[in-house]
Amino acid sequence: MECPSPDPSTLTARVEKLERQNRLFKRAALGLLLLPVCMLVMGQAQPSRTIEADEFVLKDSAGHMRAELTSIGGVLPALLFFDAQGKQESALFEDSYDISGPDPHTSAIYVGSNPSDASDKEPRIMLEGTNGFSAILGSSDLITTRTGEKHQTSAASLVLLGKNGTVLWSAP
Repeated sequence: MECPSPDPSTLTARVEKLERQNRLFKRAALGLLLLPVCMLVMGQAQPSRTIEADEFVLKDSAGHMRAELTSIGGVLPALLFFDAQGKQESALFEDSYDISGPDPHTSAIYVGSNPSDASDKEPRIMLEGTNGFSAILGSSDLITTRTGEKHQTSAASLVLLGKNGTVLWSAP
């Protein structure tokens, strides 16, 4: 039995179909090979996400400043918090926390070391009233009025100060 010879147009159509399929398979194989390589390269090339600024300001939806991350005097890092009217309510410094109330008759609370002396790292909580009186729980620098002698109390002390900074009472 003899095979009939195919028609040349049929053979041409079949060859073209096979060539299209071959090109499609080659493209699919190339895509499958490139996909893991691209994922590997993208995963390794992570850009630096460093953001630098002199200060960062957080505002509420009305546009009022509510917090600020800044550097006081270019040296002391501080996180400041503000009320809805823009008045500073509290501040977090490198080694202390400062709170002042929403109204002018509220006392201020200071927690940390002596803000005026960077070398003083003794713990203390200081309450300051708007009327000038204050109390210090913890270490404080005291000066004896008669002798001018300066001494520091321990962290386990309580000192009550009058309007002009004179000691009203202390223990121990």
